[in-house]
Amino acid sequence: MRRIPVEPNTLAVGTVLSYDVDDGHGVVVSDATPGHCWVHCATLRDAVALRPGQSVWFVYETVDQDGFHYRTVHVWAQRENVGIDTGNAIRFTRDPTRSSSVFVHPDIRG
Repeated sequence: MRRIPVEPNTLAVGTVLSYDVDDGHGVVVSDATPGHCWVHCATLRDAVALRPGQSVWFVYETVDQDGFHYRTVHVWAQRENVGIDTGNAIRFTRDPTRSSSVFVHPDIRG
C-alpha cells in the first residue's frame, strides 16, 4: 500500500481519451478537469501504458502543458487499492467516491 500526499480537491476519476505509447503521453477526460488533462508516462503508478477507454484515478495540478490547463501528477488504474494521505487521515479506497478513513493517534499514556 502506497501513501501519496494529496492536496485537497485534486484527486479525480477519469477515462483515458488517448495515449501514445511511443511518445509516452496522452489525455484523460474528467469532469474535474474541464478541457481534459495531459498525462505523461512518468506519472503512471501501476501500468506501463494506458489504453483509450480505461478508467483511472489521478491526482492533477493546474498548469499550462501542451495546450491543456491540467497535468497529472499520479495516475492509477481503478483496480488497485491506494492509500491517500489527506493530511489528517489515510483513506483506503477502490472508489474515491466511497471510502473509509482511519485516524491514528499515538497512545500517550505511560
